[in-house]
Amino acid sequence: MEQDLIRCDIDILGITESYIIKEHVLGFPTNYLKGFPTDYLKGFPTDYLKIYKQGSPRAAIILRTEFKFVPILITRDIVAINLEIDNGNMLFVSIYCSPSEEIDPLLSELGKLLEQFKDKMIVINGDFNAKVQHGAQWNKVKEEKLC
Repeated sequence: MEQDLIRCDIDILGITESYIIKEHVLGFPTNYLKGFPTDYLKGFPTDYLKIYKQGSPRAAIILRTEFKFVPILITRDIVAINLEIDNGNMLFVSIYCSPSEEIDPLLSELGKLLEQFKDKMIVINGDFNAKVQHGAQWNKVKEEKLC
């Protein structure tokens, strides 16, 4: 991931369903990226900052350190920041819903964020697993709730 961030000159990246080993998110090199777990911010790193809930996050955001932002919500499955951009502010959300879990709690949290920032630009990066086959049938209930 580090090479892709540099090669593609990426400013901000939403991540879902990350792979975790011993509370370390694979693909987040510790010597290159520094963390912003929910409860503290350790000095600003040189190039990128990762935002996620410490432990076993399923959603995260990586962004360049020159961006100013305010964390709005950081949970295992939702990371939302108010990001300062040239012409104002933007809500940037990364969200993940497991195929085996109900979508209602996440949609409720997302709805609160959308209501709170309804007058701002909003970007949602998400893996809702709303079109996942369980046995012989599609999960139409989750798909309809998302729509």
